[in-house]
Amino acid sequence: MLNSEKRLIKLRKKIMKNISFSFLIILLIFGCKNEPEKISLYSSDPYFKGCDSLTKKAELDYKNGTRDYTIMGTVYLTEFERYYSEFMKTNHNITMKANCTPEFPQECYETSLNSMLEKEYGENFIELTRKKAKSEFQQQ
Repeated sequence: MLNSEKRLIKLRKKIMKNISFSFLIILLIFGCKNEPEKISLYSSDPYFKGCDSLTKKAELDYKNGTRDYTIMGTVYLTEFERYYSEFMKTNHNITMKANCTPEFPQECYETSLNSMLEKEYGENFIELTRKKAKSEFQQQ
């Protein structure tokens, strides 16, 4: 390959790089809006409105002292699960519940309460309390 051909290839690469960079800058400038669009995908659907109202109900119940934590899915009622439920009630005033077949509207309420508890006590609160309760349970 001749020296002039090498320079021509380098020049083409440089031009392509500049064009790509310029195109990216143009996309960023004209593609971004000051305010994100509000998507009302769910706002008119009665199914989702029901979830919104149950989430608001959960927030109100939480403010009024309801402290329920619901485990979604099957929970086997072992001696430890009984102990853990009592441990949570005694030490944290939280009532443990299980919902083995969560349905959408009720799940909105339960998930909202769970989230508020996790926000108050920490994201891994349930995991930490289970470990502590397990340790105490095994020492009995």
